[in-house]
Amino acid sequence: SNIQNIQDKDQQFEFAKLLEKQNDTELAFALFKKAAENGVEDAQKKIDDLSKIKMNKIKRLNQVDSLLEQGICYFEGKNGTKIDVNKAFQFFTKASDTRNSPKADFYIGLYYKKGFGDMQTNQVNCAKFFKKSADAGDPDGQIGYGDCLKYGIGVGQNTDEAIHYYKLAADQD
Repeated sequence: SNIQNIQDKDQQFEFAKLLEKQNDTELAFALFKKAAENGVEDAQKKIDDLSKIKMNKIKRLNQVDSLLEQGICYFEGKNGTKIDVNKAFQFFTKASDTRNSPKADFYIGLYYKKGFGDMQTNQVNCAKFFKKSADAGDPDGQIGYGDCLKYGIGVGQNTDEAIHYYKLAADQD
């Protein structure tokens, strides 16, 4: 948007404060970040405050959704959270262990597939968690498990079964 094109650091900061008052925190956050990068000292404090508020809101969600959201924040560096894939994995595991969380299971499968952070790749566990996610109805899990079946990752290769899981995912779009 045009807001992102504001070059003057003081205008960026003032406009971000206005957006924050109007509860447009995503855009406010982006502008505070630009202002901070351009040397506005107070902007970093605003970023920290918004990050704390956002994390507190997330923590108040029901426990499993909260654990999943916190994991995603650490995995993707969302809401001003510093990327920490090991910490993200702990949240995904807690979400998976606490209760059925298909999206957390998908992320765990992804960790076993890619070997993020301290994780070692493990094809059998990759397939296991993708299948758990897929069978609980998560489209990303269905695609992940479909790939496992198509390429024989952690399970026997089975093209017909792979197509079945791809179709399940496609039917959700």
